[in-house]
Amino acid sequence: MVYRRAPVRRLDDKLVVITGAAGGIGSALARAFAARKAALALIDLDADALDRLAQSLPGATVSTHVANVGDPASLAAAREAILEHHGRVDVLVNNAGITVFADFESTEPVEIERVLSVNLRGVIYGCKIFLPDLRARPQAHIVNVSSMAGLAGMPWQTLYCASKFAVRGFTASLRAELLGRNVGVTCVLPGTTRTNIVAAAASRNPQLRDRLSGLLLAYGYPPEWLARKLVRAIRRNQAELRVGPDSWMLSAAVRVSPMLVRASMRALVWAASRRGLTAPTSVPAIEAGEQPTCEP
Repeated sequence: MVYRRAPVRRLDDKLVVITGAAGGIGSALARAFAARKAALALIDLDADALDRLAQSLPGATVSTHVANVGDPASLAAAREAILEHHGRVDVLVNNAGITVFADFESTEPVEIERVLSVNLRGVIYGCKIFLPDLRARPQAHIVNVSSMAGLAGMPWQTLYCASKFAVRGFTASLRAELLGRNVGVTCVLPGTTRTNIVAAAASRNPQLRDRLSGLLLAYGYPPEWLARKLVRAIRRNQAELRVGPDSWMLSAAVRVSPMLVRASMRALVWAASRRGLTAPTSVPAIEAGEQPTCEP
């Protein structure tokens, strides 16, 4: 679904806020918006990576802000700094996300809290805190990054799937509330995206990590490809953006044959157990700003 009139048609006079901007999809988005002459406010926990990204964007108007998106006070402080530096917010991209690759039974409470805090509450807080500033602009847009994991339940990714399902529902409701106003809303559902996040992730099962990393690097789409499509989706005020053939195929399969999707997930668990590739009982959560590992 596309509105008759997209609020944001040009980006060269806009200020774009990106959370989880330091790596993966976030940094690709920063480069894509900078190429279209947008000013940038980049938020992440990794100050050094933010500085490196800012230095790689010569000629762009960029500010960097260290904040925890799961902490409303931290995010509100970043908002104040952004308004002081730029004086406005036109586009908000809630991109930060983390995951834990483990079966639910062995997942620790601290991991549950951290994943839901960043992936879900970070999106909700981002919209809540920045929406008044977006509403004050003549043209504005919100982008919430979900995942194809928001389409179907995946083994060893219970928390990630729960958060991404919730992000998709939240975004659909918010878009309906803002219908006909000056703020467009888009939900992004990326499929397999090519980053080095799996290879860099700590793991108690290096064999499984290396196999997943190899698949990701071999078959994943580059984040720059996703970024280009997202820029176009904003200009069209697209309700949902599916990126990658796996995201499109899973979406179609869920609609046509949900039983087949559930059977495929059971087959995945069976095949992994047969090969001795069970999920690690505990893996440290990915740092905010990187693409989650569960995009299979």
